[in-house]
Amino acid sequence: MTALFIVLGIVLIIFLLTILPVTVDIDYSSEFFYRIKYAGIVLFDNRKRFKIKAKKRKKKKEKPKKEELDLKGDKKENFFKKLSNEKGFFEAVKYCARFLGIILKKFMWLIKRFKFKKFKLEIIVASDDAANTALEYGGICSAVYPIVSLIESNTNLSLKSVRISADFDKTKPEIKASASVTTRLIFWIVALVAVFNEYLKLKRKESENNERKQH
Repeated sequence: MTALFIVLGIVLIIFLLTILPVTVDIDYSSEFFYRIKYAGIVLFDNRKRFKIKAKKRKKKKEKPKKEELDLKGDKKENFFKKLSNEKGFFEAVKYCARFLGIILKKFMWLIKRFKFKKFKLEIIVASDDAANTALEYGGICSAVYPIVSLIESNTNLSLKSVRISADFDKTKPEIKASASVTTRLIFWIVALVAVFNEYLKLKRKESENNERKQH
């Protein structure tokens, strides 16, 4: 009987832990920063880590050029930068929009459990060719705005702060995004598992398509 009470107590504690709120704040410009709060307590904040590392680097003496090159080579790229290098900025934005569309359509019942705050998205389309910039601007608008409309119509989020523009004076595109998202831990777990599974399916499908093209 005592063992049963212990098991029930553990189950109750786990249940209580999973219904507590988790808030994830993200900020992306040239670097990706995030902060995770669990029941109001900050658990992770990579912006602070970034600042601490930057201070440590300033305190260290100058190292040989070879070592500096090695350090630069060790620096990990964030997901979007890596994707942009592989596919190009235009295709990377379309890829992310398409993947987000798949997630939203399949798991809208889950997305409705999330509370969004402070959402901002700014995309500046630019290239070294004016005609190409105009084409890419139209393509990105047609890929992103339907997703924006879908999110706005099914959540508490007002997406007036979404801005896509074309800059014919610049040669390099830019993207900036920030958001604060809150829901219970259990929904975060379900969402992460769902996103990971869909990402694997998408990668598998791409791999199969590439194999067919080669043959």
